[in-house]
Amino acid sequence: MSCCRKRTDKNADKKSGNKLVLYFCSCCAFWFILCVVLVTVLVFVGRHLLHNSIPPGVYYVYKQPSEDRPEIRQSSYKKLPNDTRPSLYDLTLFPHLDKDYFEGFVNISIDVYAPRKELILNSKNLSVSSVTLVRKNARIIQILSVTENLEDEVLVITPKEKVFPGEYFLGLKFSGRFFGKTKGLYRSTYRFENTTR
Repeated sequence: MSCCRKRTDKNADKKSGNKLVLYFCSCCAFWFILCVVLVTVLVFVGRHLLHNSIPPGVYYVYKQPSEDRPEIRQSSYKKLPNDTRPSLYDLTLFPHLDKDYFEGFVNISIDVYAPRKELILNSKNLSVSSVTLVRKNARIIQILSVTENLEDEVLVITPKEKVFPGEYFLGLKFSGRFFGKTKGLYRSTYRFENTTR
């Protein structure tokens, strides 16, 4: 009788030891998964904060070229270059419908794959008042000039130094007018129950 009791006690101790190991492993797995999720969330939130943390004083306000300067021959930009690609647009618009204009700012995450002397963006009928270019490591790159090429509908941003491969954040502050044409941001009305909206 006492022999069977000893065996039962050993089996119970073994089962409780197995349960303890299983409980410990499941706790470790839970904490590991929780840490991975938290780190992933922190990376995305940190990237978003870095992307949107360009202080307002950093914007470089450039002056329009004076009319007495000789006209510089502009290059043709029928297609945007393949060695720069936007990966994220963070756009904020403030439409002023009563005054027929809008203003806004955009932060663009850009991946540069080859050294470049200038960055080219699509732009039409926008007045760009300030531009900033920041490398992913938060190093601010000064802007030498910003030129609008009306024929090709692009904005040519020339930094003071060459832009090397890597990730950059480009911030632009702009404004524009509403036109009657259905291009870009435009004003539209419709009739509903004898009222124009």
